[in-house]
Amino acid sequence: MDTRLNSAFWTLRIAFGLMAFLAGLDKFLNLLTNWEQYVSPLVLSVLPLSAGALMHVAGVIEIAAGIAILIGITRLGGYVVAGWLTMIALTLVTTGHYFDVAVRDLVMACGAFVLGRLSEVREHDAATTKRGVSTGMLAAAVVAGVVLAAPATAMEQTKAGEMSRTSSAVELRTAMRQLWEEHIVYTRNFIISALADLGDTDKVAERLLRNQDDIGNAIKPFYGDEAGKKLAALLRDHILIAADIVKAAKTGNNDGVANGEKRWHANGDEISAFLSAANPNWPKADLTDMLYKHLDFTTTEVVSRIKKDWPADIEAYDKGHAHMLMFADALTNGIVKQFPKKFVK
Repeated sequence: MDTRLNSAFWTLRIAFGLMAFLAGLDKFLNLLTNWEQYVSPLVLSVLPLSAGALMHVAGVIEIAAGIAILIGITRLGGYVVAGWLTMIALTLVTTGHYFDVAVRDLVMACGAFVLGRLSEVREHDAATTKRGVSTGMLAAAVVAGVVLAAPATAMEQTKAGEMSRTSSAVELRTAMRQLWEEHIVYTRNFIISALADLGDTDKVAERLLRNQDDIGNAIKPFYGDEAGKKLAALLRDHILIAADIVKAAKTGNNDGVANGEKRWHANGDEISAFLSAANPNWPKADLTDMLYKHLDFTTTEVVSRIKKDWPADIEAYDKGHAHMLMFADALTNGIVKQFPKKFVK
């Protein structure tokens, strides 16, 4: 959940939890006011209870609702308080008095309803994160190459046979395929090592980082040193963000994971914008599609390993591997089209 919404959630949770609990407790003490004066004669004519007994029942309900909100049963507690305050406002109207109090209670009912809705959002985010550690490990393993996989876009439709067959073009294609194959292989290695807490995890991550520098170096002959450094820096940023996500996921910090994912996707958008600005043969929309297709394959891979569904894990890796090589070919094709004079031999 966004940190701003999170602060609103906690403000409402504490406020309504304490308000309901203390208001319920005071139904027995009458320190704040004489609560019996608010009881509607119409209600008393229907229920076989005295005004005092009715307030005690109301107090028990309010105490229970307040405790529920404070201990974390926030969605149910918020909706109960919203309904309860609405019912109180309606009964106050039947007294012919206390209309100002009825309006206040209705406004508070709206706030309690918002608390319930915010609780639903948090529960949904927690469920998404639980899918789980997969999301955090996914980011750590693949973040550096999120733009590298191609879905069924115009770029993906590039076939090897459509590419230039000059020796220089074939050399570039081979080099690009090797870079991205290293990327997918070391991503796979990292997923396995990180999920199993193997001793080589740091070394594999180090090698994966070096791959990002190699990718940046590969575009320098066409786009210059600064562009190569920029791409490598953006890819390395992905890894740093991923480290934050992994740390949050391992400690069960769902808000930290959600915040990290937002930063990570923003960084991915920046990479897409950078690449599409460098080469008109790499449309930004296609690059954005590539991000999500790549994430789908790798998410399935990570989740399958967590579930020990080995056939699904292997299938996801195979598809992701082929997908990455297809992207490498499309990337090469874009460069050859943009700089045809460099590939005449």
